[in-house]
Amino acid sequence: MSRGRRIAGSSRTGENIVTERPGDQAALDSRLDEALDETFPASDPIAVHLPDAPVLRNVLRVHPAIRDDIGNPTTRRPVPGPKIDRLGAFLFLNHHGPQNFAPHNDGLPFGPHPHRGFETLTFILEGALAHRDTAGHESVINAGGVQWLTGGSGLIHEEISPQNFKRDDGLPEILQLWVNLPARLKMTPPRYVGLQREQIPALRAADGHSAVNLIAGNLQGKEGPVHSLTGVFMATWDSQPGGRVRFDGLAGRDASYT
Repeated sequence: MSRGRRIAGSSRTGENIVTERPGDQAALDSRLDEALDETFPASDPIAVHLPDAPVLRNVLRVHPAIRDDIGNPTTRRPVPGPKIDRLGAFLFLNHHGPQNFAPHNDGLPFGPHPHRGFETLTFILEGALAHRDTAGHESVINAGGVQWLTGGSGLIHEEISPQNFKRDDGLPEILQLWVNLPARLKMTPPRYVGLQREQIPALRAADGHSAVNLIAGNLQGKEGPVHSLTGVFMATWDSQPGGRVRFDGLAGRDASYT
Protein backbone atom coordinates (compact mmCIF):
# COMPACT_ATOMS: atom_id res chain seq x y z
CA MET A 1 0.00 0.00 0.00
CA SER A 2 1.16 3.54 -0.65
CA ARG A 3 2.99 5.06 2.30
CA GLY A 4 0.82 7.10 4.62
CA ARG A 5 -2.48 6.18 2.93
CA ARG A 6 -5.16 4.39 4.95
CA ILE A 7 -8.73 3.40 4.15
CA ALA A 8 -11.63 3.27 6.58
CA GLY A 9 -15.01 1.73 5.90
CA SER A 10 -17.37 3.45 7.38
CA SER A 11 -13.48 11.30 -17.67
CA ARG A 12 -12.45 10.22 -20.55
CA THR A 13 -14.58 8.54 -23.26
CA GLY A 14 -14.02 7.09 -26.70
CA GLU A 15 -11.65 4.26 -25.78
CA ASN A 16 -12.61 0.81 -26.99
CA ILE A 17 -12.66 -0.83 -23.57
CA VAL A 18 -15.49 -3.35 -23.48
CA THR A 19 -14.91 -6.27 -25.79
CA GLU A 20 -18.16 -8.09 -25.13
CA ARG A 21 -21.74 -6.86 -24.96
CA PRO A 22 -24.78 -9.11 -24.52
CA GLY A 23 -27.17 -8.80 -27.43
CA ASP A 24 -30.32 -8.80 -25.33
CA GLN A 25 -31.67 -9.05 -21.81
CA ALA A 26 -31.91 -12.85 -22.01
CA ALA A 27 -28.20 -13.10 -22.70
CA LEU A 28 -27.41 -10.81 -19.78
CA ASP A 29 -29.64 -12.85 -17.46
CA SER A 30 -27.91 -16.03 -18.57
CA ARG A 31 -24.46 -14.63 -17.79
CA LEU A 32 -25.63 -13.41 -14.39
CA ASP A 33 -27.21 -16.75 -13.52
CA GLU A 34 -23.88 -18.45 -14.25
CA ALA A 35 -22.13 -16.29 -11.63
CA LEU A 36 -23.21 -18.49 -8.74
CA ASP A 37 -20.05 -17.79 -6.83
CA GLU A 38 -21.06 -14.13 -6.66
CA THR A 39 -24.48 -14.78 -5.14
CA PHE A 40 -24.56 -13.84 -1.47
CA PRO A 41 -27.41 -14.01 1.03
CA ALA A 42 -28.81 -10.67 2.05
CA SER A 43 -27.41 -8.89 5.06
CA ASP A 44 -27.67 -5.37 6.42
CA PRO A 45 -24.31 -3.56 6.19
CA ILE A 46 -25.23 -1.38 9.15
CA ALA A 47 -25.27 -3.24 12.45
CA VAL A 48 -27.83 -2.30 15.10
CA HIS A 49 -26.56 0.68 17.09
CA LEU A 50 -25.61 -0.19 20.64
CA PRO A 51 -26.15 2.83 22.90
CA ASP A 52 -23.73 1.53 25.52
CA ALA A 53 -20.95 0.67 23.05
CA PRO A 54 -17.51 1.82 24.25
CA VAL A 55 -15.92 4.85 22.66
CA LEU A 56 -12.78 2.86 21.86
CA ARG A 57 -12.89 -0.67 20.44
CA ASN A 58 -10.22 -3.32 20.93
CA VAL A 59 -8.63 -5.31 18.12
CA LEU A 60 -9.71 -8.91 18.80
CA ARG A 61 -8.01 -10.74 15.93
CA VAL A 62 -5.60 -10.04 13.09
CA HIS A 63 -6.11 -12.04 9.89
CA PRO A 64 -3.10 -11.99 7.52
CA ALA A 65 -3.73 -11.72 3.80
CA ILE A 66 -3.13 -14.77 1.62
CA ARG A 67 -1.34 -14.62 -1.73
CA ASP A 68 -3.80 -15.41 -4.53
CA ASP A 69 -2.64 -13.92 -7.84
CA ILE A 70 -5.26 -13.25 -10.52
CA GLY A 71 -3.50 -13.65 -13.84
CA ASN A 72 -0.46 -11.43 -14.01
CA PRO A 73 -1.13 -9.00 -11.11
CA THR A 74 0.21 -9.94 -7.69
CA THR A 75 -2.82 -10.21 -5.40
CA ARG A 76 -3.20 -10.50 -1.65
CA ARG A 77 -6.57 -11.16 -0.04
CA PRO A 78 -7.34 -10.86 3.70
CA VAL A 79 -11.11 -11.45 3.25
CA PRO A 80 -12.25 -14.13 2.74
CA GLY A 81 -9.43 -16.14 4.27
CA PRO A 82 -8.75 -19.46 6.02
CA LYS A 83 -10.25 -18.26 9.32
CA ILE A 84 -12.67 -15.55 8.22
CA ASP A 85 -15.46 -15.90 5.64
CA ARG A 86 -16.61 -12.29 5.75
CA LEU A 87 -16.70 -9.31 8.09
CA GLY A 88 -20.39 -8.48 8.43
CA ALA A 89 -21.41 -6.94 5.13
CA PHE A 90 -17.79 -6.73 3.93
CA LEU A 91 -17.56 -9.77 1.66
CA PHE A 92 -14.24 -9.51 -0.12
CA LEU A 93 -11.05 -7.43 -0.14
CA ASN A 94 -8.28 -7.69 -2.76
CA HIS A 95 -4.97 -5.83 -2.83
CA HIS A 96 -3.41 -5.81 -6.32
CA GLY A 97 0.22 -4.73 -6.67
CA PRO A 98 2.22 -2.67 -6.48
CA GLN A 99 4.22 -4.14 -9.35
CA ASN A 100 5.96 -2.84 -12.43
CA PHE A 101 4.43 -3.28 -15.89
CA ALA A 102 6.94 -2.81 -18.74
CA PRO A 103 6.08 -0.95 -21.97
CA HIS A 104 3.79 -2.79 -24.42
CA ASN A 105 2.15 -4.80 -21.64
CA ASP A 106 -1.27 -6.46 -21.64
CA GLY A 107 -2.52 -4.40 -18.72
CA LEU A 108 -4.85 -5.65 -16.00
CA PRO A 109 -6.81 -8.82 -16.84
CA PHE A 110 -10.22 -7.98 -15.39
CA GLY A 111 -12.23 -8.21 -18.62
CA PRO A 112 -16.03 -8.52 -18.92
CA HIS A 113 -17.58 -10.24 -15.89
CA PRO A 114 -20.95 -9.98 -14.10
CA HIS A 115 -21.92 -8.53 -10.72
CA ARG A 116 -25.28 -8.69 -8.97
CA GLY A 117 -26.60 -8.10 -5.46
CA PHE A 118 -23.65 -6.22 -3.95
CA GLU A 119 -21.39 -3.19 -4.43
CA THR A 120 -17.72 -2.92 -5.38
CA LEU A 121 -15.56 -0.06 -4.10
CA THR A 122 -12.27 0.28 -5.98
CA PHE A 123 -9.47 2.50 -4.70
CA ILE A 124 -6.81 3.43 -7.28
CA LEU A 125 -3.74 4.02 -5.12
CA GLU A 126 -1.31 4.25 -8.03
CA GLY A 127 -1.73 4.13 -11.81
CA ALA A 128 -5.07 4.39 -13.61
CA LEU A 129 -8.09 2.15 -14.12
CA ALA A 130 -10.61 2.17 -16.98
CA HIS A 131 -14.23 1.14 -16.33
CA ARG A 132 -17.09 0.45 -18.73
CA ASP A 133 -20.31 -1.52 -18.23
CA THR A 134 -23.50 -2.65 -19.91
CA ALA A 135 -25.50 0.10 -18.14
CA GLY A 136 -23.62 2.70 -20.18
CA HIS A 137 -21.15 3.95 -17.58
CA GLU A 138 -17.57 4.68 -18.64
CA SER A 139 -14.58 6.43 -17.10
CA VAL A 140 -10.82 6.37 -16.58
CA ILE A 141 -9.91 7.10 -12.95
CA ASN A 142 -6.38 8.08 -11.95
CA ALA A 143 -4.33 7.66 -8.77
CA GLY A 144 -6.15 8.83 -5.65
CA GLY A 145 -9.57 8.30 -7.22
CA VAL A 146 -12.38 5.87 -6.44
CA GLN A 147 -14.85 3.79 -8.46
CA TRP A 148 -18.12 2.88 -6.66
CA LEU A 149 -20.24 0.33 -8.54
CA THR A 150 -23.65 -0.86 -7.37
CA GLY A 151 -24.32 -4.20 -9.04
CA GLY A 152 -27.94 -4.32 -7.86
CA SER A 153 -30.13 -6.22 -10.33
CA GLY A 154 -27.08 -7.06 -12.42
CA LEU A 155 -24.72 -5.84 -15.10
CA ILE A 156 -21.51 -6.84 -16.87
CA HIS A 157 -18.48 -4.61 -16.58
CA GLU A 158 -14.74 -4.63 -16.99
CA GLU A 159 -11.86 -2.94 -15.19
CA ILE A 160 -8.75 -2.77 -17.34
CA SER A 161 -5.74 -0.59 -17.99
CA PRO A 162 -6.15 2.39 -20.34
CA GLN A 163 -4.32 2.35 -23.66
CA ASN A 164 -1.54 4.73 -22.61
CA PHE A 165 -0.68 2.47 -19.66
CA LYS A 166 -0.37 -0.58 -21.91
CA ARG A 167 1.67 1.38 -24.44
CA ASP A 168 4.09 2.90 -21.93
CA ASP A 169 4.56 1.41 -18.47
CA GLY A 170 3.33 1.83 -14.93
CA LEU A 171 3.31 0.73 -11.31
CA PRO A 172 -0.36 0.08 -10.50
CA GLU A 173 -1.70 -0.52 -7.00
CA ILE A 174 -5.40 -1.11 -6.39
CA LEU A 175 -7.66 -2.08 -3.49
CA GLN A 176 -11.14 -3.47 -4.12
CA LEU A 177 -13.78 -4.01 -1.42
CA TRP A 178 -17.12 -5.80 -1.92
CA VAL A 179 -20.06 -4.67 0.23
CA ASN A 180 -23.21 -6.77 0.48
CA LEU A 181 -26.66 -5.28 -0.12
CA PRO A 182 -29.68 -6.05 2.09
CA ALA A 183 -32.59 -8.01 0.62
CA ARG A 184 -34.66 -4.91 -0.13
CA LEU A 185 -31.88 -3.54 -2.37
CA LYS A 186 -30.67 -6.71 -4.08
CA MET A 187 -32.53 -5.81 -7.29
CA THR A 188 -31.99 -2.05 -7.25
CA PRO A 189 -31.01 -0.57 -10.65
CA PRO A 190 -27.24 -0.67 -11.23
CA ARG A 191 -25.36 2.58 -10.80
CA TYR A 192 -21.76 3.79 -10.98
CA VAL A 193 -19.84 6.76 -9.59
CA GLY A 194 -16.27 7.48 -10.68
CA LEU A 195 -14.39 10.13 -8.71
CA GLN A 196 -10.99 11.65 -9.43
CA ARG A 197 -8.91 12.61 -6.41
CA GLU A 198 -9.72 16.31 -6.78
CA GLN A 199 -13.45 15.51 -6.59
CA ILE A 200 -13.06 14.00 -3.10
CA PRO A 201 -13.09 16.60 -0.29
CA ALA A 202 -9.95 16.57 1.88
CA LEU A 203 -10.62 17.53 5.50
CA ARG A 204 -7.79 18.50 7.83
CA ALA A 205 -7.80 16.37 10.98
CA ALA A 206 -7.59 17.93 14.42
CA ASP A 207 -4.06 16.59 14.99
CA GLY A 208 -2.70 18.77 12.19
CA HIS A 209 -0.76 15.85 10.74
CA SER A 210 -3.51 14.07 8.83
CA ALA A 211 -6.02 14.75 6.06
CA VAL A 212 -9.21 12.71 5.67
CA ASN A 213 -10.53 12.21 2.14
CA LEU A 214 -14.28 11.82 2.62
CA ILE A 215 -15.92 9.52 0.06
CA ALA A 216 -19.27 8.62 1.67
CA GLY A 217 -20.95 9.60 4.92
CA ASN A 218 -20.70 12.64 7.17
CA LEU A 219 -17.63 14.06 8.89
CA GLN A 220 -17.10 17.50 10.44
CA GLY A 221 -20.47 18.58 9.07
CA LYS A 222 -19.45 17.66 5.50
CA GLU A 223 -21.07 15.05 3.26
CA GLY A 224 -19.06 12.78 1.00
CA PRO A 225 -19.82 12.93 -2.75
CA VAL A 226 -21.14 9.34 -2.86
CA HIS A 227 -24.60 8.74 -1.40
CA SER A 228 -24.50 5.21 -0.03
CA LEU A 229 -27.74 3.28 -0.33
CA THR A 230 -27.09 1.62 3.03
CA GLY A 231 -25.40 4.41 4.99
CA VAL A 232 -21.85 3.13 4.55
CA PHE A 233 -19.16 5.53 5.79
CA MET A 234 -16.04 5.41 3.63
CA ALA A 235 -12.89 7.52 3.74
CA THR A 236 -9.18 7.39 3.11
CA TRP A 237 -6.65 9.42 4.99
CA ASP A 238 -3.10 10.60 4.53
CA SER A 239 -1.09 10.69 7.72
CA GLN A 240 2.37 11.82 8.76
CA PRO A 241 4.29 10.01 11.56
CA GLY A 242 2.50 10.51 14.84
CA GLY A 243 -0.78 11.41 13.16
CA ARG A 244 -4.06 10.40 14.80
CA VAL A 245 -7.60 10.45 13.41
CA ARG A 246 -10.82 9.86 15.35
CA PHE A 247 -14.11 8.90 13.71
CA ASP A 248 -17.18 9.53 15.84
CA GLY A 249 -20.69 8.20 15.33
CA LEU A 250 -19.64 4.75 14.09
CA ALA A 251 -20.27 2.77 17.28
CA GLY A 252 -22.13 -0.50 16.75
CA ARG A 253 -21.14 -0.83 13.07
CA ASP A 254 -18.99 -3.31 11.23
CA ALA A 255 -15.67 -1.54 10.71
CA SER A 256 -12.86 -2.22 8.24
CA TYR A 257 -9.45 -0.56 8.52
CA THR A 258 -6.85 -1.23 5.82
